[in-house]
Amino acid sequence: MDIEKISVEEKKILAAALKCGEKRLSVSGLAEESGVKKTVICEKLKNPEFRQLFSEVMQAALTAETPEILHTFVSAAKEGSFKHGKLILELTGVYSEKQKIELGGKVELTETLFKSDEDRESFAKATLDKLLRKEEDLDE
Repeated sequence: MDIEKISVEEKKILAAALKCGEKRLSVSGLAEESGVKKTVICEKLKNPEFRQLFSEVMQAALTAETPEILHTFVSAAKEGSFKHGKLILELTGVYSEKQKIELGGKVELTETLFKSDEDRESFAKATLDKLLRKEEDLDE
């Protein structure tokens, strides 16, 4: 949406939206703050370009509140709130939960592991001999 073409009403709505972090945001609240009727606000929000601009303004307003939110979380963590402490440690990279990830898959061999039955028997015999030697060493 071309910023130059924004109407006075739209500018008032966006200005009110910028204050959304200060109180609960509603169409009624926007109407009261901007001096624009609720029906006009609803009509403006039907326009995809204005709705996109409105969303960007809302995001900017909430981003501006982030330092205060973080300060509140840090204060709660210092007072002993485990969940706030854990969140702050995760945000700062000091702590991260270990996650168990299960993967499923299938492996297809295009070549056989042993070229012949004799190779397979030789491998099995050598492996068993090693195991028997280790077992004998443990018995001694």
